[in-house]
Amino acid sequence: MTDLPPDARAASARLTVDLGAVRENYRVLARRASVPLLPMVKADAYGLGAAAVVRALEAEGPLAWGVASVEEGLAVRATGTTRPIVVFSPALPATFAAARAARLELVLEAPAAVAAWRALGGRWHLPIETGMSRCGVAWDDAAALAALLDAGGPPVSVFTHFHSADLDDESITVQGARFERCLAGFAARPPLVHAENSAALLRGAASRWQAARPGIALYGVRVGARAQWTP
Repeated sequence: MTDLPPDARAASARLTVDLGAVRENYRVLARRASVPLLPMVKADAYGLGAAAVVRALEAEGPLAWGVASVEEGLAVRATGTTRPIVVFSPALPATFAAARAARLELVLEAPAAVAAWRALGGRWHLPIETGMSRCGVAWDDAAALAALLDAGGPPVSVFTHFHSADLDDESITVQGARFERCLAGFAARPPLVHAENSAALLRGAASRWQAARPGIALYGVRVGARAQWTP
């Protein structure tokens, strides 16, 4: 007699992913953004299979891949991609050696962590907190920003994240204004700035920055009351 797993129904479920549709979604979002895309493939491409998605989108020429952890970054690197992979959750120093060996790029918010990572020759990205309350330097904390830049020198990119771009409210305007005020405080404006997530892109306007970070919309999920899929 063959033993069945605890949940036989889940074990027998099957998900079919149309990678051609994922590619077309990417193209629609790229046309909408009018800037290079940094597609988010975190959480195994939102459960659809990061390896397959990365291979499908390679030919579209993404700027980099976005993941949430060093472990996810290692898995994406194992696909054979040579593009930059950005870990968007601040990594612990214990993971720095593995991250550096895999040529990952880290999002960091503590001067000591930035200094340690830069000592290994790693490239880093600077998060600005404008209201998401997830991670980053407060947009109006000039001293904290200066300390980070002193520790690590110029970052590869500076970015923020819209917490409610899917809602028909003023939060995206408020956060965008805060982000711009922070950027105005740099001695030289960073060359790579990004903020838009899926919902922000689908509101209809081209990006006002140099890159965009679509996530859930790549996988066919419509987000926001104003979502517009027609290029």
